[in-house]
Amino acid sequence: MMNEREFLKEKKTVDTINARRIFNILWKLKYWLLLSVIIFLTGAYFYIRYTTPLYQKNISVVLNNQQNQYSDNYQLISNTFGGQSNNIIDNQIFLLRSTRLMNEVVKRGNLNIRYFSIGRFIEVEQYTNSPLVFSFIPEEGYKNAYLNMMVSLGPDAKVHIETLSINGIVTEPEIRNANIGEPINTSVGSFVFTAREGIDPNKLSGQLRITHSGEEHTAKVIAGRLMINPASKQTNVLTISLVDMHPKRSEDVLNILMEEYNILSKYYDSQNILSTISFLDERIAGLEEELREVEGSFSSYRSANELLDINSQSQIVMNNDKGYRERLNDVSLQISLLDIIKESIKDENAHELIPANIGVTDGALNASIDHYNQLVIERNIMLAGSSDNNPKVQNANTLLNSLKANIAQSI
Repeated sequence: MMNEREFLKEKKTVDTINARRIFNILWKLKYWLLLSVIIFLTGAYFYIRYTTPLYQKNISVVLNNQQNQYSDNYQLISNTFGGQSNNIIDNQIFLLRSTRLMNEVVKRGNLNIRYFSIGRFIEVEQYTNSPLVFSFIPEEGYKNAYLNMMVSLGPDAKVHIETLSINGIVTEPEIRNANIGEPINTSVGSFVFTAREGIDPNKLSGQLRITHSGEEHTAKVIAGRLMINPASKQTNVLTISLVDMHPKRSEDVLNILMEEYNILSKYYDSQNILSTISFLDERIAGLEEELREVEGSFSSYRSANELLDINSQSQIVMNNDKGYRERLNDVSLQISLLDIIKESIKDENAHELIPANIGVTDGALNASIDHYNQLVIERNIMLAGSSDNNPKVQNANTLLNSLKANIAQSI
């Protein structure tokens, strides 16, 4: 029977033999292993060197919490027809992704024109670092034409157009060697090359690929890459992220987006004020006419009754009926204002802003009008980047019709 010492000795011998065998196998494969290491390191180098990196930029937006202005009745209607308390955030996200808003971003940043410098293995996008500036003046109907061209920059402020394709069709350019600033005509419009500010046109060199896309197409592409999420369920803060190959472009897109968003939001918010101002202008004009008629009637009455001392002869009468006339005028004014509001909501298919804060004394009615106007603004925001067939727009129409019925009932 094998004792413990003999067992350990045999186990050590087996382990030594196995390690030696593995070492011998690896030694025989040493050249293959060395070659594999070289290949992997070379591949890693080229991957890092020539793979275009992606950059992510983030920005936070604080929304005005208008939900606090809503009454319990409005919230009940919203819940009945599927509206939830986060509708305002959803609508703002919808607005930030809208084509209308992104079109303005693309237009301001010239994002539909891209520049790529040609390297040995890959193209590197230049964005604002391109020494050349491309401007396209389209013919009518060709605003969204896609142009793709390869150009070489030479001495004496010359640009050599190597290849040109329009909407995917290879086209022979009118001029192959163009001067800086010289217009080049095509079937879809004309374009011109200029040197970027601060660059001497006579010192241009290198090779570039330039593309021009339609603004709407570019806007849809960028909007599709936007990531917009609430920071949390309890706050009205949105986090907007954009991943792009050029860090400066993603930063510019987010900054311009915020500027255009603030402009558009203020525009929609101002519509309620403008509606009220328009109403007041019309009302003031009507009051001026009424005052002229009253003044004329009073003058005629004074002449007919030979009233010389107006103060002494009319004081008693004026004191007696002053209170009644004031109350009658107040009621008449309220009826007139309510008729105007009723007239503005009689069309079921029209969703226009109702003049607010015009003197109606009923608090519940004023609250309903404020809620209605806010929903009209949100509906217009959704329509800016969609159509009447959008489920959100249809849901808003249902809510507006319900609010109209409540306002009519209050009147």
